[in-house]
Amino acid sequence: MLANILHFESDELIGSKATGTIATLDWDLTIEAEPVTSGNDKAPTHRLYGRSPAGHRIDCGAIWQNVSKETRKRYFSLDIPSRSFKANLGQAAGQDDPSVQAIIPWS
Repeated sequence: MLANILHFESDELIGSKATGTIATLDWDLTIEAEPVTSGNDKAPTHRLYGRSPAGHRIDCGAIWQNVSKETRKRYFSLDIPSRSFKANLGQAAGQDDPSVQAIIPWS
C-alpha cells in the first residue's frame, strides 16, 4: 500500500468508507475513514480511526468538505489534531480513479 493515499470504496467520497496510510519522517499511521451521517452541515463527512500501540481502535480525526471561495468548487480536508496534521485530499499522481485520493499535507 502506498503512503499518503486514501482508497475510497466509491467514486462518490461522501458516504463511502476508505482505508489508507499517512507517513511522515516522524510517524506513520494506518487509518480507516467511516462516513458520518448528520443533519448539521458543519459536521465532518468522515471520522478517522487509527490503532494504538496495543492495537485498540482510536478516533483520531476527521475529514471535512469545504468549498473554495475563489472557484466555488468543493474539496476535502483531513485533520488529525493529536499530530497537528492537516492536509487536503486530491487526485493522486498518475491516477485517473477519483476513489484514490492523495493526502496532501499543508501544516
